[in-house]
Amino acid sequence: MALLSYFKNAWDSQIHKQTQIDLATTFGQAVFACAQNAAVQLGGAVFSASGRHGLNAEKRFWQDDARPHRFYRASVGSTIERAVYAKLIEGYSATELCKNVYQSSYASEVVFALEFTGSLEDCFPCKFNRSRPDIRLSLGAGKNGQIYEAVFDLTSQRQEGHIRNKGDNWLAKVHIPYIAEVLWTDDDIMHR
Repeated sequence: MALLSYFKNAWDSQIHKQTQIDLATTFGQAVFACAQNAAVQLGGAVFSASGRHGLNAEKRFWQDDARPHRFYRASVGSTIERAVYAKLIEGYSATELCKNVYQSSYASEVVFALEFTGSLEDCFPCKFNRSRPDIRLSLGAGKNGQIYEAVFDLTSQRQEGHIRNKGDNWLAKVHIPYIAEVLWTDDDIMHR
């Protein structure tokens, strides 16, 4: 089953509000639930929705060769990511504010971005030049008036901890107090 792994949990009671902590936790659980569902439902996935990687994954998925080699995991990962994104948009009844940035229609404080590298003054203070976070969550302004965000990375268990080596040094960004990896295991992706 999918796993949730925390890499940065640096809340400061002098800076961050409890509502920010609660939002990151609740949203993280939603991402985790979407990833669990996507992995379990992989056998019924629409691989073509994930482009060429999805189509290659579909070919390998139905072969009798049970070795989940690296390319296969990457292909499946792309398919799972797209399924998680679709479930998040649906689950939060989200509408697109701008390219890859969504806002919940029933809870205006929930603004998240999918594979978004830019910065937005009121939502995402950080800019990413050499990496691309899978999911970013706007946490709003802290007690000091500065905007903060949380980052979630979707990856296979064999790639656990790879955020340490990503460009842009995610762990050092002061406006990101919370980073989590959502991992799926080979058991998840080989489920038929």
